[in-house]
Amino acid sequence: VAQASARSDRLLRASREAVAEKLRIQRLLTRLDALLCLPKTLRCDISEKRHRKAVKSYKSATEILGRHSAGFESLRSIEAECGEILKGLAEDLKKKLLWWGQADSGMSALSQSAVPPSSIAEIFECAGTLLMLQDTAFSPGLDRSQCQSLALSACTQFLKERLDPGRAVSFTPMNSPPNSPSRTQQLDATESNDEDMTGIISELPIAFLDGLLEATTLYGVSFPIMGDDDDSPASNGSELIGSFVQNNFDSFIEHVRVLLIRRSESFSQPIIEESKSQEEEERKDDANFIQVSLALAHLLRSVGELASGLALPEVGMDLSIASALVDQTVELAEMLVRLRITVKFNELRGLVLKECLTPLVREITQADKPDQKEESRSSSSLVEMIQLSSVALSDGLQMADDLIRATLQQSQATNTAAPVDSAVVKLAVQKNARLFGIWLASSLELLAGCEPSGDDKVLLEMEEEENEEDPKPKKKIIIAGLERDDESNGQHEDGMIISSLLVQLDECSDQAYSNFLLALCEMCRLAERSISTTLNQSIQSAMEEDARVAESANTLFGGTNPHRKGKDGLDVEHILSKRFQLAASRTLSMYILDRGAQAASHLCTGMLQFADARDPYAIPTRPREDVLRLFDIIKASCEDSISIMGGDLFASAVPSFPDEIDYANVFGDRLSGGSGGGATSGLKMDVERMFIENIQVYPHAFDELEFNRNSVISGILCVALSGLVECVRSSVFSSLGLRQMKVDAVLLRYLVPHYVKDVYGTPEANACTGVCNAIDDVMLNAEQRCVDPEVIGDDEYYDAEKDEIVTPFLLVQQFLFNDDGDQNVMERISFS
Repeated sequence: VAQASARSDRLLRASREAVAEKLRIQRLLTRLDALLCLPKTLRCDISEKRHRKAVKSYKSATEILGRHSAGFESLRSIEAECGEILKGLAEDLKKKLLWWGQADSGMSALSQSAVPPSSIAEIFECAGTLLMLQDTAFSPGLDRSQCQSLALSACTQFLKERLDPGRAVSFTPMNSPPNSPSRTQQLDATESNDEDMTGIISELPIAFLDGLLEATTLYGVSFPIMGDDDDSPASNGSELIGSFVQNNFDSFIEHVRVLLIRRSESFSQPIIEESKSQEEEERKDDANFIQVSLALAHLLRSVGELASGLALPEVGMDLSIASALVDQTVELAEMLVRLRITVKFNELRGLVLKECLTPLVREITQADKPDQKEESRSSSSLVEMIQLSSVALSDGLQMADDLIRATLQQSQATNTAAPVDSAVVKLAVQKNARLFGIWLASSLELLAGCEPSGDDKVLLEMEEEENEEDPKPKKKIIIAGLERDDESNGQHEDGMIISSLLVQLDECSDQAYSNFLLALCEMCRLAERSISTTLNQSIQSAMEEDARVAESANTLFGGTNPHRKGKDGLDVEHILSKRFQLAASRTLSMYILDRGAQAASHLCTGMLQFADARDPYAIPTRPREDVLRLFDIIKASCEDSISIMGGDLFASAVPSFPDEIDYANVFGDRLSGGSGGGATSGLKMDVERMFIENIQVYPHAFDELEFNRNSVISGILCVALSGLVECVRSSVFSSLGLRQMKVDAVLLRYLVPHYVKDVYGTPEANACTGVCNAIDDVMLNAEQRCVDPEVIGDDEYYDAEKDEIVTPFLLVQQFLFNDDGDQNVMERISFS
């Protein structure tokens, strides 16, 4: 066998050598043919946009052309022709890349100067070719970093054009993997039977993510990593591609955010059709929200696939950048869910205004129309108003409870579709529930006639100086960390409704409006005690599953279960209770101001008659009827106050009228002991004015008023007397007018202790004293404006008809206790 094999090898050796020689000649002929056809090959590759293949073909033939072109004219002509082709290619590709990478002019300038790229692969084909030509004689003059920047800038312009939803659907990137987002989109669209649902998903420019992944992958292929140094071009290139991915994804997520918000707002707009009920609109809105939730889930899944593709070793993207893309998408989904919850709570505000507060005002205004005696219906109407306000508050809280339960239960029901954790939904509900409570308190304040407490353009905060002599300064209700309602969209409509309600309340009688203010005050106090607990229980009961999980965790690991204790973050800092406490205090101050203004209008009636000087010897006979009307208001206010605040009906019993020796103790030095006149009276009155104690008439917007009868009545009297002082300062008094003011002042000083007393150790330590000082201030101003200085300090009046001397104290005593007078006067002006 060996001999036969050797013999066969000898016989076939020549044939094998001939075959090998022929194969070598064939290869040489093939290379020669390639050299001869090289210009044609280059033009063909360039026409088909295979620029890098053309450069590779030229580089492989460069060695032969450079070695043999000197001896062959044909090879020299081929070398020259190929050189011209590559030179033109380099200039054309450089011009294209510069045009495509123009960030300022964008694709509009590109469409006028050059053909736009058909795909991202064409951009990197161009940039990679220029990078290959960098070390040749046809170098375009662009280094590696410039090629990278221009390529990524061109990709940015190319991807921005694909953010148009209409174009994004028809755009399909090159070399899309089987599990790419665009293919997933097509699969989901075919599997879905709801055309509207696929319509929302199809509007998402998911193809943009495919283009972003393709650009990142081709960037790594076109510009491979050359080193690991921090200052190397590769390190700069990694930062460049990371910035490219982040910036383009920011543009994508912003576009999607605007798109979904627009769709969400179109869903939230009510459809005005008589045939459709509110329940049908709510069902349609819920169905639309499920569609948006599915679109968000699809978006999150697509971004997750993008992040997975970027994290592959072949791409080499930093994992922190890839994870940040997913975080941004999750944040977008949570923002849209929070936005929907905000819209729902804004709609709740309108419903509370229209279905709770508007019927309350309507009932009050209609009940005030029938002609009934005010005395017979004042107390009963106050009780009815308090009941109506309590019903309105409970109805509003019931609406809030229904909305909270529907929102949280819907979130649990659509948990498979919505890409948002139920804890995020719960936090959003808690925040909007707090904002709803703050809005409700502000709305009740506006109904009471207060200025908006959170409007910096209306309220000017003035710090008061601390008085060391003040035994008990008034407390302030300062709410730290009060959330601002910046996302509310229905404030203008709510303001219009409240304005219309205020117009209706202006038509009420004084008694009905005062009772309405007290009813609002009691409504705020009820909300202060119950709103936090009610809203918190609604949230907890709707999160039954989370409560069971928390209970089991408490059993296993110990500790406090917040779901059982009710402390889950709704109102941990008691902001709602403080806000309604402030609303109740401000509403009570409006009641005091309203009652005080009514009393002041009576006291100032007929002030022009006090200037009548036709009879210098005329004297008054009794206190004015308008002063008695003041006590009608005070007495009714006492009854109204104790009906909601409790306590005593009056401060102390009316004492017997004092003797002359006790006038100074009862009526004060100003009314009982003043003497002197003429030139010395002005100086004395100026000195007395310096020592009159200043009192706070109008409460500060953030003062915490005491909810008791004594505080309310003292406030009403201070407001009434303050109005009287201003009226006195603009009037002129004759001798009769000054004497009439003295008689009225004596009656006031006599009955004030019956209604008001000083409560030491409290903010009401000077309640009665302050009112008496206000009466003295009224007389001081009246004496300064008297045209007859001789009567100042003269308390003895000559009665020509009875031929006797009378004093203002005697006139008041005769009016109150004379058997010949009105027997019901004390019953009218006091509780004795």
